[in-house]
Amino acid sequence: MKYLSFLLFLLLKAGTVTAQNNLVVNGIPWFDDKGNIVNAHGACIVEENGRYYLFGEWKSDKSNAFPGFSCYSSDDLVNWKFENIVLKVQPEGILGPNRVGERVKVMKCPKTGEYIMLMHADDMGYKDP
Repeated sequence: MKYLSFLLFLLLKAGTVTAQNNLVVNGIPWFDDKGNIVNAHGACIVEENGRYYLFGEWKSDKSNAFPGFSCYSSDDLVNWKFENIVLKVQPEGILGPNRVGERVKVMKCPKTGEYIMLMHADDMGYKDP
């Protein structure tokens, strides 16, 4: 009986250790499947067919210039794969050079089934009218 109790204890302990590896903790960087820090500031998460997509601001330096919005995917909200920069800086216009794009939101239009992307855009000094 002691052997079975000990074996049960080990199995439960192993399950606890495994579960702890799938925790998301605030204040600690998330890493993608390549070991890079998830670069998706001001993010939103969209679920489609059991898969989650994280969209956010890609930050490349401290100047706050807009290089684009990143997209990551996950099956469990813990392990993330970098997919791509889904909207890059444009040659001109509100998401052109020396502009800021932030707080991206992606949602599905119930009427058409297409996805739309909304964001705040401004100049580098946040002085657009």
